[in-house]
Amino acid sequence: MEISIKLLPIDDRTSGFEMGDITLEHQGKTITSAGRTPSQSMMIFIFLSDFIEMLVALEKNGRPDVIMLIAADSSFSLSLKKDGPNLTISEQSTKMIVPLQDFLRTLRSSTLQWLTPLKSKIDSEDPALNDLLSALKKMETVL
Repeated sequence: MEISIKLLPIDDRTSGFEMGDITLEHQGKTITSAGRTPSQSMMIFIFLSDFIEMLVALEKNGRPDVIMLIAADSSFSLSLKKDGPNLTISEQSTKMIVPLQDFLRTLRSSTLQWLTPLKSKIDSEDPALNDLLSALKKMETVL
């Protein structure tokens, strides 16, 4: 499982409302918001916060409901479903099944690796940044 996150800054002032892309790769399958026409780039900090919050809820409540995650300022969306210890992630005709705990650890690691060099460039009062930091803290409770 690999998760890549890319920031698409429009100038040298970085905020939590920047656009970006995410790419999920697992067992030869790829789900990505990048390189699409029309663009499906999204407000990446908000997307990651929502994604983490939804995954934490799935892990905590264990219900097999399908949750739709729709990116902010984009038409990109993911369908998420917990099935026993596994997570099914679907987008259009692509479907990945991955152990939820492995996915949570990979997402946390990838997000922190991406976020660490950016944090010093963003105002510490930025609400989107603080929402993402809060979601990452909640994620620790289910790992």
